[in-house]
Amino acid sequence: MDIMLQRILSLIPDRHGADAEFARSIGYKTGNVVADWRAGRSNSYRNKLREIADRYDVTVDWLCGHSPQIEKPALQAEGGAEGLSALLDRLTPAEKQRIMDFALGLLAARD
Repeated sequence: MDIMLQRILSLIPDRHGADAEFARSIGYKTGNVVADWRAGRSNSYRNKLREIADRYDVTVDWLCGHSPQIEKPALQAEGGAEGLSALLDRLTPAEKQRIMDFALGLLAARD
């Protein structure tokens, strides 16, 4: 497995359904493409480097292995509403709903 694929796969959370969510987030209709990458049946990820870099806040240079950094870059914690909005943009609809439910629970506990 090349360094590029290793780094791309490191961006995918280790949970059920994450491959499909990742694939859809970069324009694929199905998550099967990630399984094809893992098995070496496809290297179509090379055509999606810009989308992956933009979506996951990494650089194409890092994805290609041009950076000496071995692990993926840490998420940058930005302050204020803009930082929260940027983090929310990275979540799936189901994850956003969980946050909404949690926030509603916090507000209900005030009363």
